[in-house]
Amino acid sequence: MAHFTFITWDGGGNVSVALGIGVELLGRGHQVSVLGPESLRPSITDAGLGFKALGVSPPTDPVARSAYLVEIVGSTSLSAQLPTALAEIQPDVLVIDCNLSWALEARTFVPVAVLVRTALGLYLPVWQPVIDAANEHRHAVGLPPFSAADTAWGSRQALLVASL
Repeated sequence: MAHFTFITWDGGGNVSVALGIGVELLGRGHQVSVLGPESLRPSITDAGLGFKALGVSPPTDPVARSAYLVEIVGSTSLSAQLPTALAEIQPDVLVIDCNLSWALEARTFVPVAVLVRTALGLYLPVWQPVIDAANEHRHAVGLPPFSAADTAWGSRQALLVASL
């Protein structure tokens, strides 16, 4: 069977969707690992999924939430750590949360599915300003901009939209 690896973040509603899909895959005989922040370790391991730390835990101060979201989208440190993490885990398939532009634009050597956890048409205009803010930060430090959400989300082998 295949080894699926999810790359996610501690954003709330995205976690239950990723873990739900992961548990279903596990029940069908696949191996499932999750790359995420330490704050998610208990939820991931309690679900019976493999865990490797890669990510930023959310701030306790609500005032820091905007800066946290910009880091979630555009982290250069996590992007640099990803190849080593993938070499250790050796996935057959990656499932990347749609909010992680740094991971979506990383070079990978396995098929990638982008996971959107809500209605696509409603979420695109809400999330694009966060990518724009991350791109302002990237521009200030001489890095190229990330692709627009609609471009990045449609650029991989599959787009999974988990919405009721």
